Amino acid sequence: MIIQKVLQTDLTEILALQKHCYLQEAAIYDDYNLPPLLQTIASIEEDFRQQVFLKLVFDEQIIGSVRAYLKDGVCKIGRLIVHPNFQNQGIGKRLMEAIEKEFLEADKFELFTGHRSSKNLAFYKKLGYLEFKRQVISTGLELVFLEKIVKNDMLEKIAKNEKLWDNLVVNDVLCSQPKLALTPEKAKAYLLNHSFYNADLSGQKVLCLASGGGQQSIGFALLDATVTVVDFSAEQLKKDRLVAEKYGKSIRCIKTDMQDLSMLSDNEFDIVYQPYSINYIPSVEKVFDEITRVLKPNGIYQLMFHNPFVHGSWKDGCWGSGWQQNELWQGKGYPIWQPYQDGYPIKTDDPNWNFTNNQNQAVKLESPQEYRHTLSTILNGLISRRFNILSLKEEVGDNLDSPPGTWEHYKSCAPPWMYLFSKKTAR
Repeated sequence: MIIQKVLQTDLTEILALQKHCYLQEAAIYDDYNLPPLLQTIASIEEDFRQQVFLKLVFDEQIIGSVRAYLKDGVCKIGRLIVHPNFQNQGIGKRLMEAIEKEFLEADKFELFTGHRSSKNLAFYKKLGYLEFKRQVISTGLELVFLEKIVKNDMLEKIAKNEKLWDNLVVNDVLCSQPKLALTPEKAKAYLLNHSFYNADLSGQKVLCLASGGGQQSIGFALLDATVTVVDFSAEQLKKDRLVAEKYGKSIRCIKTDMQDLSMLSDNEFDIVYQPYSINYIPSVEKVFDEITRVLKPNGIYQLMFHNPFVHGSWKDGCWGSGWQQNELWQGKGYPIWQPYQDGYPIKTDDPNWNFTNNQNQAVKLESPQEYRHTLSTILNGLISRRFNILSLKEEVGDNLDSPPGTWEHYKSCAPPWMYLFSKKTAR
């Protein structure tokens, strides 16, 4: 079973499922003129233009759906439906969790159901929704409005991560040291060590997403690609401007959160290259939506992300502070204890980045917050947006003889990063 965004071509099937499901409600109220039963295809098409629709597909059949929209900070959820043959299997809960993730910026979620729909009322209350008003529709029907107020601190978290990243860059963290000695040959070895890009990138439009620091952007530019780099850190983007000036290359630099690429055009890029960055936001949904929009059909998306099965089992925020053997289970085992839950804020034993800068000075700074993204979230998120998976690789160390607790030993047991290549299909 997979949850996907609804396509306009799905609307006839969604409407048929809606009418089938709402027969149960009609029987409860002895009213077969409920609005969901009378909705037309023209009406649902209008809803589709203004709302986010999700579907749950099983064996190529839509068996569940939900829709919602945001107004003045309130996400209004409606028409949660599950085929009667598949009810009481957790599908409604999955759809509700998915639609809430689509609106992480919301301050509150609202929905309504009928006063006699006891199963619905109990279900929503289990999900944290509380009644806040009632509205009489007729002598036999009263609508019960429920809400779930959330503390929307996502923007605050992203803003804090931005400041922490600026601080890391100013203090010369390794991944923000610009590449000042690249040649086209070195750039090709650095970036094109896979067969999914054209050998000749001349004229190709490349988006380096959340990729500031003067490393990947100049590599692509030296291969004569047309490069845009996006990052939320102003300090990172300074490095890209530095290398562009040094090499006499044009690199478009845009300061924005990776979830908002509204300044970029539809079908603009041949390649979206995203190094390790997606784990700094709680949800991948808006990022994947934006990538789907700006990437051309048959374009390539390269994504680096944390191996979700071992995320949080290293001692600090990067790779500078190793474990002591007496801290490890039986002197060898690395701790895996945090919930395998998408969006879970990862905790480390040492909440800092410990590294050596290019002046060979030891630096200790607060880590930006990272979030686990499960493998199913990553893969299904792309598959549901019509991406073909081309390759999935792990970064595995080759030094198992190193002392347990060292970075070299850890990488050999628990590969920290994964690299995913996918292609957007032509519809």
